[in-house]
Amino acid sequence: MGQPSTTPARPQWLGFAVISFVALLASMPGLLGSWVGDDFHMLSSRYYGHWTHVWDVFTRNAQHYQVADEVPTSSGPYRPVTMFTLLLSHALVPKPWLHHLLSWLLHIGTGALLYLALLRQASSDARSSARPVALFLTAIFLLHPVAVEVYVWINGRSDLMAGFFLAALAAALLRRWSDWRWQALAIAPLAFLGAGSKLPFVVAAVALWLGVAFRLPDRRFRWTAGAPLFAGIGFYLFLRWIYVPFFERFGAAEDILFDGSVWAEVPQLLAMSADALLAFRAEAMQSLAWELHKPMSAGEWVGAAALLSAGIGLAWRRDIGGLAYFIGAAFTIAPCVVVSQAIWLGFDRYLYMPSILLLLAGAPYVTSAVDAWSQRRALVWGVAAALLLVAAIGTRTASLAYVNHSAYEHAMLTDHVDDPTIFFYYARTSSESAQPELARQALAKMPGPPWPEALIMPVFLLSTELSDVRTRDIAMAHALESHSNNPVLRAHAMRWKYNRGEVSDALGLAVSFDAGDPLCPEVRRQLELWSRQSNLGATRDSIDAAANEMRCAGDPD
Repeated sequence: MGQPSTTPARPQWLGFAVISFVALLASMPGLLGSWVGDDFHMLSSRYYGHWTHVWDVFTRNAQHYQVADEVPTSSGPYRPVTMFTLLLSHALVPKPWLHHLLSWLLHIGTGALLYLALLRQASSDARSSARPVALFLTAIFLLHPVAVEVYVWINGRSDLMAGFFLAALAAALLRRWSDWRWQALAIAPLAFLGAGSKLPFVVAAVALWLGVAFRLPDRRFRWTAGAPLFAGIGFYLFLRWIYVPFFERFGAAEDILFDGSVWAEVPQLLAMSADALLAFRAEAMQSLAWELHKPMSAGEWVGAAALLSAGIGLAWRRDIGGLAYFIGAAFTIAPCVVVSQAIWLGFDRYLYMPSILLLLAGAPYVTSAVDAWSQRRALVWGVAAALLLVAAIGTRTASLAYVNHSAYEHAMLTDHVDDPTIFFYYARTSSESAQPELARQALAKMPGPPWPEALIMPVFLLSTELSDVRTRDIAMAHALESHSNNPVLRAHAMRWKYNRGEVSDALGLAVSFDAGDPLCPEVRRQLELWSRQSNLGATRDSIDAAANEMRCAGDPD
């Protein structure tokens, strides 16, 4: 049996062009839209729009570009390739349209590279349905609603760039190279550029390399590709070590990398990911702090069952390459769980790279399923067309949320009526825009507790700033009930109770700080300040007694 050519036929690329046009029409509202959400950081940052700052991205972390006047911290994501495209586009034309055009071209380019990789993976497959299946899976990728957040929202660029280089790496690894040196010259730069776009690319790239090496029969060049792959990644890590030291902080104010309760949420995160991909869900920005705080939904249970079945099926078939793709997709999305400890909106964009790995893993099995139904081809392709129609409608719906900032906020509030994080986000942005009354209205509409832990203190601080006594008291009462062991929270609660006149309760919280607590000296200084300000002798004596009772690190014996 002869092997088919590895060069895709022209009609199939014509089909790709048609699908790309359909995807363009579906996403057109958002692509023609204006700034939304975090895009406004471009307008307020002193770094965007100036040619002198474009090349500085290689010596700065991404936190530099998220602040207007404040001095950024030395710790933050190091994404020089992503930031280069953003700053260069903004220096050329400081308007949304150029950013959207570049994002769209990158998305279509990613789809073309994925299609090429799927065709090359199927090059040794003599089944007639292998090529049409590759085109169908590429169409699913291009039209899936979860991708909208990547290429229509400008600040989704990091996942888009990483996905583009991952698809390019897949096409390079699956190519029939005649000389390993040419292979190395292609792979090392792709590895560096992908890692420089977003760090989780490293996990996805290693999984991709293992998947190709184990799955294809001619493994010699696949295994030798490991050296240039790790060389490119290593160069990125070297630059990161020089310019952006890693302080183990992801999305939260404190170190949470070794918090087991955070990583225990990964199974639900994976189930949520599978649900989003299988259901073709079209939702505006989501908050992982809230979504992972809730019990698993019916769709998430279905997603969990699908993931478990797929993993067992790959293991039963001893498809080590497919398992590498599958596990790599899970490990690529898993680190996103850390942002569940922060007010952090957006989820769909994190699925961009994992979906590439999953499509590569599943392509041979979709081909087998189509061949098994060869006598009912009309039904099979009818179902395929229906899925693409559902995907296109979902993309259209999702794209409408990015027409302008008002549509963006309305979509979030409509899609997530039970999510207090969304209402807080709206309140915070209103407050930052000098619209305190709108901020108070948003807090008043916010669903009541229980809230995720990441939301409690921000709500308390914002409501205090806005003089919203009702919301402030609800936040603190919920905080004390649910998270009383948090020392930062207890320090805030101590001041809150003292200002309410509950002096004895405030002093009880003060003496709960032990000698090893880093906040102990600060709390005692607060007691000393209250003692000097108190006009009542009895109250002053109680405060002094509490201060004397406290023992902090560094006190003389």
